[in-house]
Amino acid sequence: MSRQAILDSIKKWDLIISGKGVDDGVYNCPLCKEYLDNECDGCPVYKVTGEERCEGSPYTDWADHMFYYCHSYQPYSIGDLDEDKKPRAIELAKKERDFLESLLEEEIEETPSYFLLLYDYDMGEWYFHGVWNDIEKARKIAAKSDGYQIIQGKRIEKVIHEDENEINS
Repeated sequence: MSRQAILDSIKKWDLIISGKGVDDGVYNCPLCKEYLDNECDGCPVYKVTGEERCEGSPYTDWADHMFYYCHSYQPYSIGDLDEDKKPRAIELAKKERDFLESLLEEEIEETPSYFLLLYDYDMGEWYFHGVWNDIEKARKIAAKSDGYQIIQGKRIEKVIHEDENEINS
């Protein structure tokens, strides 16, 4: 779910950069909606910064700038600024968006792979069929087979099945 929340957060910041969106802090942050109730535990931003409420991320520079020049607390919009303050706000919003995009790359690296092993009853052995990052895709293919195993991990070296046959790939 966090991948979708990151994508939705990037969309929010793209709208802010274009002047069509607002930042209302935790109230319109897809990541906060998912993780704030749990004190940010599991939030991709928290995993990188080690701090709650986006402290230590580019967001704090954005929020400080907007608070200082808007003379109010959220929601913030680039349109609320004087013309001479807008370029810096856009620059800070882009840094936040770029930071969020970098979280997608980290999440891909952390995403487990699902290895699908199918059983060939004619040959009486297991064989490697493929690898997916999405368990549902692996399950759909596996459902077409009489015998299968889905194994989560970075790679398969050797697996022992219930009947003690070794599976190598």
